[in-house]
Amino acid sequence: MRDLIYGVRQQGKSTLALNLAMRARTPEGEIKPIIIFDPNAQYCCFPCAPDLFEFAEWLYKPAPARSRIIVYRPSPRTIHDEFTGVTQLLRGKLWDYKNYVLICDEASSLQRPSYMHPQLETYLRQAPPDIDVIQTCHRQVDVHTLGRTLVTDTFFFYTFQERELDLAAAQYGDEVAGLIQALGLHQFIHVWSEYGRQRYAIVRDSARWYTAIGPARGTANTDCRGNPRPAAGESSPAGGSNHNPTDSGGGGASSSGIGRSALVT
Repeated sequence: MRDLIYGVRQQGKSTLALNLAMRARTPEGEIKPIIIFDPNAQYCCFPCAPDLFEFAEWLYKPAPARSRIIVYRPSPRTIHDEFTGVTQLLRGKLWDYKNYVLICDEASSLQRPSYMHPQLETYLRQAPPDIDVIQTCHRQVDVHTLGRTLVTDTFFFYTFQERELDLAAAQYGDEVAGLIQALGLHQFIHVWSEYGRQRYAIVRDSARWYTAIGPARGTANTDCRGNPRPAAGESSPAGGSNHNPTDSGGGGASSSGIGRSALVT
């Protein structure tokens, strides 16, 4: 899977990214290892590698001895260089490390409309099917054209910005753009292609995908570099649902939604 999630702060895009990652499975049916590149310190509940040396130590531990999820939190001054280091360790000589999910949170830090980090481009173009990539971004205008087109699934949280809605309409049609601006808090629309036809599903019940990613609000904490950490990452209220958890459409959209998950079934 190549997923792209759009949403402003506190809508739940980082939370959704983790939920999608936890639904990915190895051929043996186990949850895949999840590597989170986390420049904004959103994922505060999980083991964190403070540098490339410790990340490499995690990477080469036997599977039973390492955590299922590892967060890599780069310095704001060296985001590009550290992403290069992380991905080079993961890729090795020829995609040596297999069957994992790479979450690029706040992926706009790795791209802009006229540029994309070469390693991110390589992942989107060349990564084998057993390697999944999930990007989160605030806005479509921040994403390189390749970042919008080389994806299998796109997720939109609510926005009212005209430019964003125009871009959604241009790529997915006026119907999808209209649904985006009608979404409620912590609701999203998932768009994907199935047998050459565009499908979509609206997920209205946040309880189906909410996963804690940060400490309770107000909890004093520091990140893995010893810096003060935000009180909490993106979160969703418990329950937070409407009576209708799912709407689907787009030429007879499948109720499977989310491609390979049971989020909307």
